[in-house]
Amino acid sequence: MTRGLKEGILGLCMGFCIVITACSLFYDKDDVDFVDGVAFSPSKECENTIIKLINSSSEQIDVAVFDINNENIVNALKSAHDKGKKIRILTDKRQAGGKHSKVLELYESGINIRVHSKHRLEHNKFGVFDKKYVINGSYNWTNSASLRNSENCQLSVENEEIIEDYQSRFEKLWRINTKKKSDAWFKKKLNQKQYNNNKFITNKQQKQIKNALEKSINKYSAKGGAVIVMNADNSQVLSMSSIYEGNGTFNYISDYKYNVGAAYMPFVVAMGLENNIITEDTIFDLSKLRKSKKHDVDTNLQNKTITTEDILAFSSNIASAKISTDTGSKKHLKFLSAIGFDDEISLGDIKTEKTTLPKKFNKKTLKNVGIGFGFEVTPLHLTTAYASLVNGGVYHAPSLEKSVKNDGKYVISAENSQKMRKYLRKVVTDGTAKLANVKNVEFMAKTGTSSKKIDGIYSAEQTITTVIGNFKYKDTHYVIFVLLDEPKSTKETYGFASAGWNAVPTAKEVINIITAEK
Repeated sequence: MTRGLKEGILGLCMGFCIVITACSLFYDKDDVDFVDGVAFSPSKECENTIIKLINSSSEQIDVAVFDINNENIVNALKSAHDKGKKIRILTDKRQAGGKHSKVLELYESGINIRVHSKHRLEHNKFGVFDKKYVINGSYNWTNSASLRNSENCQLSVENEEIIEDYQSRFEKLWRINTKKKSDAWFKKKLNQKQYNNNKFITNKQQKQIKNALEKSINKYSAKGGAVIVMNADNSQVLSMSSIYEGNGTFNYISDYKYNVGAAYMPFVVAMGLENNIITEDTIFDLSKLRKSKKHDVDTNLQNKTITTEDILAFSSNIASAKISTDTGSKKHLKFLSAIGFDDEISLGDIKTEKTTLPKKFNKKTLKNVGIGFGFEVTPLHLTTAYASLVNGGVYHAPSLEKSVKNDGKYVISAENSQKMRKYLRKVVTDGTAKLANVKNVEFMAKTGTSSKKIDGIYSAEQTITTVIGNFKYKDTHYVIFVLLDEPKSTKETYGFASAGWNAVPTAKEVINIITAEK
C-alpha cells in the first residue's frame, strides 16, 4: 500500500470519527456525552436527544411545550416519574384537549402537569434538565415533528446564562398558571371521558369464585361471607357471591352494614392528601400523638415515628385519627358524599340503604370515623368507593352492564390516586396482606378486622374480617372485596383470626381464578 493511499484512508477514518462525534448528540447511545449542537427534522434526532435527556436526568425536569403526543417521549417521562424524578410540565390547553394528545394520560399517571390559563397560547418548546441542559427550538414533542414536519432543536450544555434565563422563565410561567385552575380543567375534561370495558368473568370462573368463598367459610368456621369483583375503571360489577348460614335471602353485599375498621384507612389518607392536610413527606411521631388508650392504640407502634406511606402498611390508628380530626367535619362529610356514602345503590334486583353516619360530627366522632368506627357501610358502597381511589380518582356508580356510559366524577386527583396505589402496594409487600402477594401480579390492598356490633355493643370475640384490593391483568383493572363473618383461628393461622390470616388468602384464591387461562 502506497504512502498516499495510507494517508487517504487515515484521513477518511478521522473524518468519519469527527462526523460520528458531532452527530452523537442525536443518537440514543447510553455512553454518549452531551455537547452543544443543533438538529433538524423530519428525523429522530430531536426525539432521541429529548429521551436521552429524560433518562439521564437525576433530579429535576422542567418542560414548557405546546403539544405532546410522541409515545416514546411520553413513556420516557412516565418511567422517569416512576423512578422518583421530579417532573413539571406546562402545556397548551387547546392542544391538551385534542384526541391525539397524551396530556391527559400523563396527568392520570401522576406526573405534575399543568395547562396554561394566562396567555392565548402556551407556544414555548423548551426543557431544562437538572439545571445543566436546555433544549429549545421549533420542535414540539409530537410524532409529526419527528416524522413529517420541518423542525429544529438546539441543545445548550452547562451554559449558566442561558440555563438561568430559561429556568427563570419556567418558574414564572409555573407560578402564574396556577395548579387550582389547571386541576379544574383536568377534572372537567376527565369527567367527560367514558370508561368502557367489555371484559368479563366466565360462568366457570363465577362458580369457582363462589366455591372458593364457601371453602374459606368452612375452613375458618365462619357464619358466612361475601366476594365482590369489580372493574375499577367503570365500577362494572363482574362477580358477586354471598353465603350466609341462616336466612337464605340475606345478602351481605347489599343488606349488611358494618364498621369496616382499618379497611377505611385508605379513604382517610386519600382525603388528607386531597385536602392538603398531609403530604407524602409528612412525619407522624406516634409517641407524641398518643393521648387516649381507648382510641389511639397502635400495636407495637405507639413509640415510633412513621411516614404517610407507613400508615396503611402498619395500620396506624393514631395517624389515621389525627388526619381525620385535622380534616374537620365539613370536609370529611363532603368527602364521604363524593365517594357515594350518601347514596342508595340500585343494582339489578338488589338495593342498598345509605351509609349510617354519626348523628353528630365532633372531635370524638371524627377520631372514631378515622379508624373505621362510628359509621356503618355496605360492602357494595365500600368496594365502589375504593375503585375511585385506585383508578385515577374517578367515582362511578356501580352497574351490571358490560358497557357503561357513565362519565363519573373526580374525587381525588390522578396524582394522589397514584400515591394511593403505591401505599396500598406496600400493605401487600410489607404489611398485613403479604399472603396475597401473588407472583407476576402487582396486588395492592388494605385489610380490616373489626369488632362486630351485637345488640348495640361491640364484641371483642366476634369479628368481621375484610380485605379490599386491586390489580391489573391484561386489559382489565380489577377490584376484589372479601368479607368473612366471625371467622375462627386454626392451627394453620397460629391462633390468629384477623383478616391477614383468612380474608387475604381467600382474595389470593380469587386472584388465581381470574388470572388462570380461560
